[in-house]
Amino acid sequence: MRSSQSLPLNRGITAEAERIILTADDFYLEADSKRYTAQVHPVLLNSYVYPKQGTLELTWFEHGVEMRLYLYFTGNSTSWWVDEIWTFDGSSPGDWIYYRGIFFKSPKGQPFTGDFDISSQDMPQYRSDTVPGKLHFTNLRLECNCSFQPEPQKHMP
Repeated sequence: MRSSQSLPLNRGITAEAERIILTADDFYLEADSKRYTAQVHPVLLNSYVYPKQGTLELTWFEHGVEMRLYLYFTGNSTSWWVDEIWTFDGSSPGDWIYYRGIFFKSPKGQPFTGDFDISSQDMPQYRSDTVPGKLHFTNLRLECNCSFQPEPQKHMP
C-alpha cells in the first residue's frame, strides 16, 4: 500500500501515513557540518507497507540541496522496530548516510516514545571516507500499525 502527500511542517516534525505516524517536538539531521530541519515547504511524504517491511520516506529541499530521511520498519508477531535509517549527506547530487541496527523497538500496537540521538560515526558499518551524520529527535512518538508476517520456521528433518 502506498500513500503520498505534502506535509505542512512547523516547529518539530509530523509525518502521518496510513499505518505509520511520526511526531517530534524537535528534529534535525546534520551532514557535512550543516543542520537540516525540514522546516521548509513542501516536504514530500511517501510510505509503503509490505508483508515483511514498511517505509516512511521524507524528501525536502534545504540549503540548496535535496534532503531525505527514510525509515525502514520490520517486525515479528510481538514487536515492531526500525532496522535501517537512511539520510542524504547534504551533497548534490545526494549520497546516503546509513544507520543500521534495531531502533525504536516496541510491542505491537504500542508507540515508541522518547528522545533519540544517533551519530553515523558510532555505527559499526561507518566508513571514514563518508560524510558523518547525526540524527536528533526530541519527544519522538513513532507508531507503526503494521501486521508484518514473521518468517516461516524451518524444521529440520
